[in-house]
Amino acid sequence: MIKNFFLKGMLVFLSVLITLVFLDIILLQTNFRYVIMRYNQPQYYYENDIELGLDIVENAPIMKHGFQGLEYDVWSNNLRCFDTQYDGRHRDIYITGDSFTWGYAPFEDKWGTQIELLTGVKTFKCGVAGFGTRQQYIKTQRHLDVIPKPDLLIVGYLGSNDVYDDYGFPSDSVWKGYRVGNFSNLADNEEDLEKLYKNSEKYCINFYPENPTIQRVKCFLFQNSVIYNLSKEKVKALIDLASPGNNIFIAKKEKQFIEKGFENNPLELPDFHKNALEDFIDLSTKKNIPLLFVLIPGVDDIDGDYTRPDWNTLVQNFFEENDILVFDLQPYFIKVLELNSDLQLYWPKDGHWNIEGNRLAGLLVSKYLIENNLVETEHFEKINEINQALLLEFNLSTTTVSIF
Repeated sequence: MIKNFFLKGMLVFLSVLITLVFLDIILLQTNFRYVIMRYNQPQYYYENDIELGLDIVENAPIMKHGFQGLEYDVWSNNLRCFDTQYDGRHRDIYITGDSFTWGYAPFEDKWGTQIELLTGVKTFKCGVAGFGTRQQYIKTQRHLDVIPKPDLLIVGYLGSNDVYDDYGFPSDSVWKGYRVGNFSNLADNEEDLEKLYKNSEKYCINFYPENPTIQRVKCFLFQNSVIYNLSKEKVKALIDLASPGNNIFIAKKEKQFIEKGFENNPLELPDFHKNALEDFIDLSTKKNIPLLFVLIPGVDDIDGDYTRPDWNTLVQNFFEENDILVFDLQPYFIKVLELNSDLQLYWPKDGHWNIEGNRLAGLLVSKYLIENNLVETEHFEKINEINQALLLEFNLSTTTVSIF
């Protein structure tokens, strides 16, 4: 009786397991595979950089980048930017920033490209995913030393995200062609660093776990199973009951950042970030290039009561004190969403601007540039085209567009 019951139970278990394996194999052939982190960024798109931690490789061939809902081509040019090849000629605008600027959208749809199309002026599109203000400054400085002076420097700025990235600088490195956490501050030598990365690869943590078999299974599922990643919070919670204390590694700097309260209740702009902002100002002054910070609203900035986190208030005050041009996109995004309740400007479960979000940002920034004479173009004709696009594509009234 017991034996038969056990056999039936095993058959049911094996049937369910086989079904899940086949379902996972099917899902791996779809865009759902991008819930697995190692598929989010293409392998060999980045390489280690002593000063930056990492950077985009030079002249990367066309690769696929994707996440839930979208797959598209990415590449890099001879300046290590997700942009067209640079031929040595003058371009009017240099744009830097993080992943919002790098482009979680096809090349022709990202907001830097939209500015080029809408204004008719050439742009350098040199954002890098995961870069904070310090890294953006370093890469911009390198470029401005070798390219003809652009007429305008634009920094896509994402509030507390850039502050956090500066605090963890450099937070990432490259291991076997994949973007990974930077453990160099935890190792005394190259041999110890190699062990940390091997543990990270095998166990998804940088130390040897108390229960290596269970942790290895968890890591394997995390790296290979779509189903596990889709339901990982519930699955991981159940597994952790049998293997307590083996939480995924949190870097020392991240832990310190949270413990010091920078994330939730900042009282002043921290020096490590202020210094990076001041370096950008000094660079623009030295090169005699006007500087514009475009404040990018994260998805959390347009939810709830729409109040700005303290970081943004501090940063805006800093810019005003230093007479730096600032264009804040948050109120415009909020207004558009109030008038279009069904409109989505961010990718679900991702948080980056989708194609519509990039389009709106491109329209708004282009309008700002033209109206403030920051670019040379056919003023009336271009403004009329942008206003018509805002009217038709985002269901805005003529009065609302005129306010914009």
